[in-house]
Amino acid sequence: MSTFPRALDKLEVELSNWLLPTESEKYRSYRELITRSQVIGEGRWGSGDLMLAEKVGEIDLTLRMSQVVAYGECIIDSETLTISIHEPNIDDQIEVHFSGIYPLPKNPVVTKRWTYSYWNPGDACPATGKSVRTIPIVRQNATIYTLAISATQKSLWLHHHSSGWNQLIPVTGFYDELLRTKGIRDAALIMNPKTFFEKCDEFFDNEYRLALIEYNERIGNKIAGLEDIVMQKEMKRKPLLARILGK
Repeated sequence: MSTFPRALDKLEVELSNWLLPTESEKYRSYRELITRSQVIGEGRWGSGDLMLAEKVGEIDLTLRMSQVVAYGECIIDSETLTISIHEPNIDDQIEVHFSGIYPLPKNPVVTKRWTYSYWNPGDACPATGKSVRTIPIVRQNATIYTLAISATQKSLWLHHHSSGWNQLIPVTGFYDELLRTKGIRDAALIMNPKTFFEKCDEFFDNEYRLALIEYNERIGNKIAGLEDIVMQKEMKRKPLLARILGK
């Protein structure tokens, strides 16, 4: 049984640092936060779901997981380990979740690993090595984001050009907004977000841009700058789409 508080062990530090490259301002700030913190206990998922903080405090197990900042997978001693690092919660506690082979072995043999953290536009999918569809998001003649879709990995993420952060986008909410761009209200599709990756080539780039704007509104405009791309709110939906598509 683990005793808390404790420091991350050597391999936990190595894997966390791997997900948080110092070249990126966003990832670097999280690496520095983790460096200043200690493991104060476990989250709702138990063993491997580590809660870190600079100060020891109670862990509220009723809180939902915060947004994922970084994610990766590796093969250790022929077994899969997934690692996700999350935004700090309202109590300034940061969640680092190791799932799969855990506790981590003492003398591990890592044979393969991948993460979204080092991806840049033009790169293949880090998980599969297959091509990804990319949609640039431009504001004032400068690309501020690139939306990436990997049909083979069934994931999508948003590359922030200013910070190098690759933000994972939950499929369900985004897909709902994408279907709205074509007036599709098919419950069978909405309730089965995996169909997004089967149909992803059926949508135009500008439909993806419009869906991202609408998705951002749904989450409280947390993706900065998107609200400036369309200046008048009433032009966002079908009228804007008609203008974009020349209809």
